[in-house]
Amino acid sequence: TRWRDRLLVLTASSALAAGGLTALALPAAAEGVCAAPAVAGGITTITCTAGGSGSLTVPEGTTGAVVTLDGAGGGSAYDGTPGGKGAHLVASLPTTPGQTFDVTVGRRGANAAANPQFGAPGSGGALVAVTTDTNAPLLTAGSGGGAGGSGIGSPSYRGGAGGDSGSAGGDGNGLVPDAQGGTGGGPGTATAGGAAGIGGPGTDNEGANGSPGAHPNGSGGSAPQGVYNPTGAGGRGGAGYGGGGRGGAGGRYGTTGGGGGGGGGGSSLVSGTLPGSPVTLTEGANAGDGRIVFAFLPEAPTLTGVSPDTGPAAGGTSVTLTGTHLTGATLTFGPGNPATGVTCTPTSCTATAPAGTGTVDIRATTPGGTSATTPAARYTYLPVPVVTSLSPASGTTDGGTVVAVHGTGLSGATALTFGPGNPAGALSCTATTCTATAPAHAPGPVDVQVTTPGGSSAASPAARYTYQLPPADIDVDLTAQPGPSLLVPYLSYTMTAHNTGPGTVTSATLTATLPPGSSATSLAPGCTVTGATVTCAFATIAAGAATAKTFRVPLGLLSLGRVSVTATRTVSAPADPDPLDDSATATCT
Repeated sequence: TRWRDRLLVLTASSALAAGGLTALALPAAAEGVCAAPAVAGGITTITCTAGGSGSLTVPEGTTGAVVTLDGAGGGSAYDGTPGGKGAHLVASLPTTPGQTFDVTVGRRGANAAANPQFGAPGSGGALVAVTTDTNAPLLTAGSGGGAGGSGIGSPSYRGGAGGDSGSAGGDGNGLVPDAQGGTGGGPGTATAGGAAGIGGPGTDNEGANGSPGAHPNGSGGSAPQGVYNPTGAGGRGGAGYGGGGRGGAGGRYGTTGGGGGGGGGGSSLVSGTLPGSPVTLTEGANAGDGRIVFAFLPEAPTLTGVSPDTGPAAGGTSVTLTGTHLTGATLTFGPGNPATGVTCTPTSCTATAPAGTGTVDIRATTPGGTSATTPAARYTYLPVPVVTSLSPASGTTDGGTVVAVHGTGLSGATALTFGPGNPAGALSCTATTCTATAPAHAPGPVDVQVTTPGGSSAASPAARYTYQLPPADIDVDLTAQPGPSLLVPYLSYTMTAHNTGPGTVTSATLTATLPPGSSATSLAPGCTVTGATVTCAFATIAAGAATAKTFRVPLGLLSLGRVSVTATRTVSAPADPDPLDDSATATCT
């Protein structure tokens, strides 16, 4: 199962302030029984196997350990009567990097000797324990008791089974009243060793009593050889906080004998654990050698910085975070919103921000826990900008118009374009307004879009800007001159379109209104006459240039007197900004 809570960093001295505990009597130190640390998934594991006593040092960068102990099983009798099983204990200890723990990892109790005539019992499982480096007890998994020896002869009465951790050994079987079995040794307890088993009564004499278990520790010891008692011996009591008792020897009476009592199981110890941490104790779980496994949890991660600390709501920003104890971390951008592509070293992580909104706390999670929230690890999702209106919404093709762009989410804009790939100049933005100078562009509508770290605004009719050609003012001029012919008198007219700018005239139409009943001849190209109206079409006229059209008005049908003709600009492109010079009149008398 996963750890219920991150282990708190506590000092060993405060955690071990459990009054009344007596130092364990440990066997002489042997070669180290603990393997080198192994790291997987951020958890450092040290495994200590059976064979004696040793010590281990808490690795750097860890805080707290979950320790698993398996008490050793008891040895079996020659006839197969089983020894008891050791306890399985899981508990959490506070640790400090560099702190030392001593361990003793006992073996399974020895089985009975192979020669059946001695009625030999099995030995109890040896001590499995963790202490401080000053021998203060912390954790002990009780070991199983040895099986009682079988009676010697035929029939051979079986001895009692060894007691499981925390339980009494079984009573031996025998022949009543001549050669009865011994009783099992009592279990070790938190305050005392187990009681001695009582030798079985018989016709000739009683079997030997077992010895009481030691407190706070006793090892299983070697199985004694059988004796030629008519009755079975009592089993040894199990140790308080330690190994199981050995079984009692079987007896002999004529051709038969009573079985010995089984050794009592040792008791377990739990002390100095983390307050509120779970403890699991399963009695009678292990029949083999003892074992101890330390699983050191890494220190909880911390986050001290994030770069960049803003990004678009759609996610996808590559983010670098700094901190401590980050190896193997997962990252969330707000509750339940995991980052992807996470890669971490002990002091930094890179990740791709997921989609999100608003300002969120980034948190790192490892087997050691989850980082605390902090302003230093806060990330703000920037909204996608929205353009709601333009003022003005049009301008000339040569650019230069200062445009106010209104909307939301505009602060921090990095670009404002008038059509794809056509950036504005002099960009300045607040959260709701940008001002910029429109660039040059061909005539027609374009979409204005704002780009911020939050993304680019969508095209919409409200964000459409229309490019128009610059206006071109046509100054109309009309002159008249009598013709030289005396036979067919006429007036010669010149109608001129002067382009005073600033733009280029792309097309224009001028009309001349003649006196009623008159007509026109000798029309210049592009001119037509309908009744008393002459219409002339003009092509491109550059700014500052002029184009003239001529026609004649015969005088044969006119009476002598005043002749007046008016020329007027009727249509032109681009727009003509000044109507005051759109007409001219020539009068002849």
